[in-house]
Amino acid sequence: IMNKQYIEIIQKDKEIIIGTQSNKDDIRKILLSLGHDIDIILDLHNVIDMYDVKHKLLSDDIRNDYKICALSYVGKSKCDDARKELIDRINNGQIDVAIMVYKRGRDKEKNIFVSYGSKAWTIKYLHTASYKKQIFVDDGLDHINSVKNMLTLLPKYKNQLSTIHVENPEIINLPLILLNWIN
Repeated sequence: IMNKQYIEIIQKDKEIIIGTQSNKDDIRKILLSLGHDIDIILDLHNVIDMYDVKHKLLSDDIRNDYKICALSYVGKSKCDDARKELIDRINNGQIDVAIMVYKRGRDKEKNIFVSYGSKAWTIKYLHTASYKKQIFVDDGLDHINSVKNMLTLLPKYKNQLSTIHVENPEIINLPLILLNWIN
């Protein structure tokens, strides 16, 4: 029986890591390890994908100081396309690491969903790995709210993570958002 996927971690020149229920502790450790380096966490759909795969989100002199992680919720039907696009963006140097998650809150849990395989659960470990400043940009208000909810449970980390909700992807200026956050 195939073990149910919760998360995939994609890094340049490394084998894709699949997170299942049986290796949840290993995934947590990997995220904590990655979190020491990651500064910027961006949604793929309606955030990064508003830019061509070769588009630089930050100038080279700034980019070298900031590690970018794409964090994408994907349905099972869209995971192959998303994986291919994320690998493309890693290979082009636009992002450093990509994480695909397969869980999303519904109904009453929609804005407070922090279970394994969700964006909030993933960010919890990427963020608590260090006390440094990080930013999370997403067009899904439920993801933003779930992350904010998760942060209320971790008060010492709360002020270090900025969340930006992209209300209109058609007019997003991601480089400007990132530069404003850096400065």
